Amino acid sequence: FQRAMGLPHEESLRRSYSIAHRVERRRSTGLGDVTALAAGGVERRLEAGSPYHGPLLHRGPGLAEGWSCATPIVLAWRPEAGKHTSVYIDNPEWKEAISQAGSKQMLALAEGDWGVGRWGNLLDAANEFARDSGLQDDSSRAELLSSVQTVMGRCGIADEAVAMLCMLGESVAIVPQDAEVGVDWSGSLVAELEGAGLQAVKTVVGRVS
Repeated sequence: FQRAMGLPHEESLRRSYSIAHRVERRRSTGLGDVTALAAGGVERRLEAGSPYHGPLLHRGPGLAEGWSCATPIVLAWRPEAGKHTSVYIDNPEWKEAISQAGSKQMLALAEGDWGVGRWGNLLDAANEFARDSGLQDDSSRAELLSSVQTVMGRCGIADEAVAMLCMLGESVAIVPQDAEVGVDWSGSLVAELEGAGLQAVKTVVGRVS
């Protein structure tokens, strides 16, 4: 609508992010997702807050960096609804465990340059976060992750791809061990996952267009 009214693209984009961040906060629907989306691609968030603010839509206070090489990714989830994010972030025990585990991993990820060479570090940090926070042991998540890993084994990609829990809902992201992988197995994997009773979609890790 803003573009249809003749407003410049960059101004419209920044205002949209600012509004989305406020909605996210009021509805408790995420943990800084808008700031991550504003960076695009594989991101690391260095400072919390809206990516743009104020009447002039200045950058910050939220700060995130992102990179992309169109890495294939498959998202898988159960047809029935899972737990809402607020179930965890509104629970004092879960909130403390998640915050401590996340802060520990971000200390390492925040160091150094951010580019494709950090992909392996990111995968390791994600797995450690899932374990240390206790989210990996949540029974419904553990069952879903096991089902996806079984399908990956049948597809013969257990050594070249990894399944990771999405946070904080009940879904799984399957990504290649090598971010610059040349072989795209995502199409066949989607069919196998759907055959196992899950819903799945193929996409790529890319910047905001």
